[in-house]
Amino acid sequence: KGKTVLNYELLYAGETQRQTQHCRISAAALCPITQTTVALLYNSGNISIYQLSLKENDMVLPYRACYITDIISIDENLCCSANGRLRMSNIAQMFSLGQGVTTVRMQPGLVEENSKVMQLTAVGNNQGIVRLVDISSGIIFRELHIHTCPIKCIDWCGPYKLVSAAYVHSLSTSSLVKNDIFITDIRTGEGKRLRPEIEETPVEMLRVSFYQSLVSGNIICYNDMFSCYVAIGFRSEPLEIWHLKSMRLLRRMSRSCPVIVDMAWSGKHHAAKQISSGDEPVFRENLVVLDEECHLYHVVVKGLHVRDGKEVNSQWKSGAAVKCLVWKDDLLAMGDAWGRLGVWDLGQRQCHQTRSTSRGPILKLVFSRIPNDHTLAVLHRHTVVLWDSEQLLVLQQFNSIDTSVSFLDIDLYGIYPLVVCSDNSFRCISLVSSEVRRHSDLPLLLEIDSSQLLTTVLNNNDSKIMFLHGLLRMNDKIPFDDDNLHRYPIVHRLFGERWLYDLWLVVISTLQDTPLSSRLQIFWSPFYLKRRVEQLLACLMSLPDLNSAQVDILVHLAVVLQKHDWAMQLLLGSREECRTSALRACLLASDVSSEGARSIIKLVATNLIANECMTDGVQMLFLIGHGDDACRYLQAHGFWSKSFHFAKNLCSLLAANIGDWNRLSTLLMQNSKIAVARHLLKTVEARSIFVAYRPPTESTDEIQEIVSQTSDP
Repeated sequence: KGKTVLNYELLYAGETQRQTQHCRISAAALCPITQTTVALLYNSGNISIYQLSLKENDMVLPYRACYITDIISIDENLCCSANGRLRMSNIAQMFSLGQGVTTVRMQPGLVEENSKVMQLTAVGNNQGIVRLVDISSGIIFRELHIHTCPIKCIDWCGPYKLVSAAYVHSLSTSSLVKNDIFITDIRTGEGKRLRPEIEETPVEMLRVSFYQSLVSGNIICYNDMFSCYVAIGFRSEPLEIWHLKSMRLLRRMSRSCPVIVDMAWSGKHHAAKQISSGDEPVFRENLVVLDEECHLYHVVVKGLHVRDGKEVNSQWKSGAAVKCLVWKDDLLAMGDAWGRLGVWDLGQRQCHQTRSTSRGPILKLVFSRIPNDHTLAVLHRHTVVLWDSEQLLVLQQFNSIDTSVSFLDIDLYGIYPLVVCSDNSFRCISLVSSEVRRHSDLPLLLEIDSSQLLTTVLNNNDSKIMFLHGLLRMNDKIPFDDDNLHRYPIVHRLFGERWLYDLWLVVISTLQDTPLSSRLQIFWSPFYLKRRVEQLLACLMSLPDLNSAQVDILVHLAVVLQKHDWAMQLLLGSREECRTSALRACLLASDVSSEGARSIIKLVATNLIANECMTDGVQMLFLIGHGDDACRYLQAHGFWSKSFHFAKNLCSLLAANIGDWNRLSTLLMQNSKIAVARHLLKTVEARSIFVAYRPPTESTDEIQEIVSQTSDP
């Protein structure tokens, strides 16, 4: 007894989505933050997301709950090993709209699914598939395989039912095709054929009349009924009007009926009359039809009867052919092949027109569905224009991203244009141009600013953000409350702020002598860093068929590491520029310990650096043991990263650029607690590779105490 609602929700898919033999991987991307999640893009447009994890972990972990440092460890010999048995899981699948998107139509109203309110739009393509896309999230909600041929037009005939038309182009010279017109329930996927297949000209348009709705609260709840009628226009066949609920043909116009260019139902001038109790009401609808000669015909449909159309004066003064029309309230808008727009006010019996433009012919007109709002969207080949139809003023204009990309169809989501383009894309165009941070390391995980949320997480124990505390505990492999110093890098890593995360890791490693990952090998001790670079150099030297540019890079690295025999081996084995390589090998093998030789080599090196031959000059300075001078020259020319690596090799310290240091201080103050940031900077000055401009007054133990005091208990 009572109403039972059964909801289905996909919790986990345990196997990889099967791909056809024609599907190939076109591109791949690795998450720069976790380095455990990879996305694969197929030529079909689908995206598969895989996650690397340990078998001991949960089947599917939340995003950014598992990092490569949790899976891979490095021993004292700098060898990488897994911390357990590895597993690669397909955690998500994102489907595309496919190829050949043809048409789009907005759902009239909201749909509630699993206690979630969604605004759906139907997008049809050349494969006969209709995909329902949730506008708010941009996710494909459902996929309906209705036809086996390209979809020409689609329209909604109720909140849960849509009517679509498709046909296959004839392989012969005949212009006749077999039209497929189906009515489909989006809840069950059940489809019913509206009319039988016969040899005829292709369907050009479907226009569904307006239906009744009940309003309850803030959400429009529609009764489970069809729209009353659908008008079907063909390329060179008479107009047909069908009753949707009974799926009955009401009228097929005579052969003398002209070819239809466009038609529109009235959303205001319709009525329903109750004949007797218990019977369905009799609906009265008004249809306006436009022919090739710019004549308008008024057709009245009442119940199951269709009256003959009467010609109406369109008051169109342009000499170009009218291409489309749309009707809302007392406004009837028309567009022609010269790009002119005309609005006919039926109440005041006035017609206003615009001048021709360079935008090209008007392809389609759409009124906003918002009550008492007469915003009109005009579709051109490469432009979408929003008009105030009452004042005939341009509100906003949108151009295609490229001249090779054209607009195919349009609808309105409120006053936001929804367009499908020739590049198989579906776009919701925003009216407000807002600058959003677009950075690969700073994805917008949440709608509010990440720095504000960071402060909230670290300073507040409100129950509303307890889920974030739980995610932080999942990310933290050390007990969460043991050391508050670890909370900062974990939160920064969660939000993708890598530079702050790296900075905190360096400070923690300095204070607590914890190991750093290979990504931060510049902060390793000189012994391990030199060993790591030697391993990399030995590995690269074993590669076959090295070109001259690659050999120069490896020789440069070998000279800096004082591996002269390795450098000579590379030069003598080079197949390109043999004479120059042999002379360079002889220079490395010669004795340069005398003071005269050192002076000449240093003079030549400085001249090379002055003439922008940086690599050769630095090599000569390292050859005679003047690595400090080489690092200073590198810093003077802006090569800070190289100078830091070479300074590590020399076990020397370098001073940071004053401007870079001040910029680092400002950024750190903006993204962390001021007291913690101030002492953190002093710690970095005292214990990192930077030289302190003034010695810190606190010791590292005192700094640790201050950090603990300013953190949450």
